[in-house]
Amino acid sequence: MKRQTIRLWSGLCCLVALFVLAAAALLLASGEASAQTPTVVATIPVGMNPYSAAVNPTTHRLYIANSHSVTVVDGATQSVVATIPLADEPTGVIQSIGVNAATNRIYVSIGGRFVSVIDGVTDTVVATVLVDCAGGVAVNSATNRI
Repeated sequence: MKRQTIRLWSGLCCLVALFVLAAAALLLASGEASAQTPTVVATIPVGMNPYSAAVNPTTHRLYIANSHSVTVVDGATQSVVATIPLADEPTGVIQSIGVNAATNRIYVSIGGRFVSVIDGVTDTVVATVLVDCAGGVAVNSATNRI
């Protein structure tokens, strides 16, 4: 019982933190951020177990990594525009996500062993690469390195 309570509390804290991150990202992407007290401007349903989020400031899109999919949110309209399934990809839960705004590519680490590449124009997976260890994803748009 105690373990379930801790797991539930931990999951709830992650969800709240992700919601705050998503709200801040949407405000930044839509250009509505200011020095005023932050307020919730929208509640947007995403996939199961949202874990990580990344923003493309060029396209004003927010990418949310869920258990086995990526939810794409348009920051201007504050609505879900796509859900990209990764269920057919290698076994493993999505761990992190990063965006290269220069190339409009999204990089998703899966199970610590794979990185899937998503085309931001078509919102489709264009490649999945086996790597030694991909617990996190960091993107350098200037050098186009992951």
